[in-house]
Amino acid sequence: KKINLTDNQKRHLSEVAINYLTKCYDKESHPSVEKRYKIAHKLNLTFTQVGAWFLRKNHPQKKRKRKS
Repeated sequence: KKINLTDNQKRHLSEVAINYLTKCYDKESHPSVEKRYKIAHKLNLTFTQVGAWFLRKNHPQKKRKRKS
């Protein structure tokens, strides 16, 4: 079943989308291209948005140390 999101939710992922993506990530941290297309279609997002989410999730930014 496809999840419908508003235009604003496409720019800023909704809680529903983030929860679904997190569930997918827990099952498989590096999904295939085909699976990413299916996720994008289900969430009504672009393939690029889904790919970027997985990329950010797999490569978290290091916290920057502040100089005292």
